[in-house]
Amino acid sequence: MVPKGQSFASAEPLIYVEVIYQPDKQQTLADFARLNNARWLAGNPRAKITELPVVERLSSKPAFLRFAFENPSKAQQAFEIGALGVDSDKDGNDFVLDVVMSANSKAALDRADAAYTAFLKAH
Repeated sequence: MVPKGQSFASAEPLIYVEVIYQPDKQQTLADFARLNNARWLAGNPRAKITELPVVERLSSKPAFLRFAFENPSKAQQAFEIGALGVDSDKDGNDFVLDVVMSANSKAALDRADAAYTAFLKAH
């Protein structure tokens, strides 16, 4: 999602969604998050991840788990908030949604946090 009048190159912050097929119906979202975060830290050893409060959804779906990522070595993705949630399609296939807000400053994330949180609650 990019604000009106801006592009991916100029927007601050960006919000993107990655949809990940989840064939293992026994794996909890917390376990998925733990493995995903460990993999991310392995590729970014100087980075830091902080767990944030969950965001309850207005639907009957489980809450989004949220994490703050700090990676100063990547200028365009120095600060991110990631939210992991679950969803399924009409055929019963399960998916993990990774809804990420990314910016080069923490201040930009703070300015957009209310809109980002409202988006998470609605989905």
